This record gives sequence, structure tokens and C-alpha cells, in this order.
Amino acid sequence: MEVYEALKQSGNYAGNPDNYMGWGIPDYELASSILTTVENKTDNRESFVRISPNPFKTQLNLTINLEQPVEAKIEIINISGKVLYSSSYFGRSGINEIPFDNSMTNLPAGIYFLKVKAGANINVLKLMKQ
Repeated sequence: MEVYEALKQSGNYAGNPDNYMGWGIPDYELASSILTTVENKTDNRESFVRISPNPFKTQLNLTINLEQPVEAKIEIINISGKVLYSSSYFGRSGINEIPFDNSMTNLPAGIYFLKVKAGANINVLKLMKQ
């Protein structure tokens, strides 16, 4: 049912379907994006991860707010699910600032996902590179 809804939402007449064209011609790339978009929520709590700027060009700043010292695993994933970047960071309790200065320059423009796992907490955020 999700695929059907994504195809309806991506149709060129989705905002105003009619009896002749229905929902229109689907945009499969947009439908795929709708299906793979991850909401930036964790159980109605504020996210423990923040990114800026988003969209970004070359530099990306990551802020992780940890309740206790813990190892955080950081991954950047493309929309196909391939992990393009992976690293571990041992964070202290409180706010941890992690700049990605040169790590992002080789990524082509597009949509990516940043996955951060710290202890039992997992957060996935959508990134856009210009």
C-alpha cells in the first residue's frame, strides 16, 4: 500500500486528479524518495543529533548531545543504502561538536542520510549536498 500511495503522490496531477488523467504520470525518482525518506524523530523526544548547514557544500558540522560518555558510530549512506563514510567517535557526556571539513568534498551533489548510533540511541537525518 505504501508504494501505491508514493506513486499517487508523485503523479503530475497529484494535487488535482481528474477523471481523464487520474493522478497523472508518476515520477519514479520522487516516489523512491518518498519511500526512503526517514522522519527526523525519536519517540517524541528532541533528537540527540543536529547537523548544520543543511544543505551543505563542503563543510558539515555535527553536534551530538550525549547523556553519558559512549562510543558513537557515524555513517553517511546514499539513497541506495550504500555506506559511503563510516567512523567511530568516543564522545563525552554533554554536547560534542564534530566538524567534517574535508570528508565531504568528494561526495557528489545529492541526498544522503547521516546515521548516528550512540549506545541504545539511533538517529537518522536526511542530508542534502549542493
